[in-house]
Amino acid sequence: MSNVAALIHVVDDERAVRNALKRLFRSTGMRVEAFGSGHEFLDAIMARHVPDCVVLDIRMPAITGFQVQARLKAASLAVPVIFLTALDEIGDEERAMQSGAFAFLRKPVDENALLSKVERAVQERRRERGLPLAGSDADRPSLLD
Repeated sequence: MSNVAALIHVVDDERAVRNALKRLFRSTGMRVEAFGSGHEFLDAIMARHVPDCVVLDIRMPAITGFQVQARLKAASLAVPVIFLTALDEIGDEERAMQSGAFAFLRKPVDENALLSKVERAVQERRRERGLPLAGSDADRPSLLD
């Protein structure tokens, strides 16, 4: 990516899913923080750095992924959201995309598809913030140094 590893937040109530996604993202050099609930994530994001991307389960107890995304928007935290769901309910994908999600994927998720979506989301977020992008001149060592 750029000189600073991307920070990905994973929000899923299933520990096995959180652990698998942490391993996947870390294997590519990304930094990862994982949260077991939407409330835990929202509390943490207000006190820490805003991530480059959020991978967010839709169906969780107490607060849904859709509600988490709405609260991010209400707080003017423009972070790309990639929704994951194991329950393929009618209208979820359309609702996710209409609410501004970067992507919508079904579990079990294809790792390559997820990594591709996350990398694209990070690139777009960094471009919007004026940060160096992967493959940019800023990332290449200079022959004159």
